[in-house]
Amino acid sequence: MMISSWIKPLSPLMLACITVWLLHFGQVQTNEIIQLEDRIERLRHPQASHLASVPIGKTAPSFQLPTLGGMNFVFDRPQSRLSIIVFFSPNDCPLCLIEALIWRELDELYESKDVSVIGIIDGKIDVRQIRMFLKSRRIEFPVLVDNGALIRQAFGVKHTPIRIIVDSSGRIVDAELSTNSSIKHRNLKEKVARLLMIN
Repeated sequence: MMISSWIKPLSPLMLACITVWLLHFGQVQTNEIIQLEDRIERLRHPQASHLASVPIGKTAPSFQLPTLGGMNFVFDRPQSRLSIIVFFSPNDCPLCLIEALIWRELDELYESKDVSVIGIIDGKIDVRQIRMFLKSRRIEFPVLVDNGALIRQAFGVKHTPIRIIVDSSGRIVDAELSTNSSIKHRNLKEKVARLLMIN
């Protein structure tokens, strides 16, 4: 089935409806579903190509930021085999933030020496709003406050929510915009498992 030729003019809402319909009736294969979901993501984030500014393969910047509780958090030499750094805001696309449940699942699934999840928010976000968001999703991993968005800039982040994976040597090995795609959520968990095998 040639999908790319007819999905271009469709609105994000229409694409979402088509995706649900196709999933329900099972009339497309997995790779075709991914094509539709990717198209939706590109329409939602028209400058998603800026993801290329994240320096994959390079050493992650060291940083020191306060947590929401006022404690000092230092990211210098990773203490875990993998660190998943998530830049996000409660104001991000609600569908994209469904992925927060996967962040929590990875945080709970692995011991801290294997995988650590770190959230980073902009210092302009209302503290009460972010606390409500974390409570509603039962998130317990550390969430840091990036006043001035200096760390976001250091990582080359243009859009949120985005997750960046750093290995035990401090190298950025992966970066991807968050999504509501269950297929990509499964792929993320499989990717983490594969990376743990080589780190």
